[in-house]
Amino acid sequence: MASSEMDSKNRNWVLLAVAVVLIGGLVYWTQTGYGKIGPRAYRYAFSLYSACLAENYEQLEKAAEMITSDSGENKMEPMTAQESRWLMGVVEMARSGDWGSAAQAARQIMSGLDE
Repeated sequence: MASSEMDSKNRNWVLLAVAVVLIGGLVYWTQTGYGKIGPRAYRYAFSLYSACLAENYEQLEKAAEMITSDSGENKMEPMTAQESRWLMGVVEMARSGDWGSAAQAARQIMSGLDE
């Protein structure tokens, strides 16, 4: 009887561990990556990607200035606040010296072009 009680407890722990891993994986999967972007955000992401590949601080700051000064008044190609946050996240990565991760993030953003 003690053996079957122990097997039941072990099985419960294994099931709990599997559930935690599955839930954690689902949360991670849904929270990573970038969503769809418009043409304006794509152009900014491309500028950031180019600056990061070249590790060009001047080009990076020029792109950052364009992103932050974008008033969103362009009704033909509006850029969302979320797109702006993603792009500025890339800028911050590059500013911290992590050019490779910043280039990779910019490339991931670019892959979300909503055509």
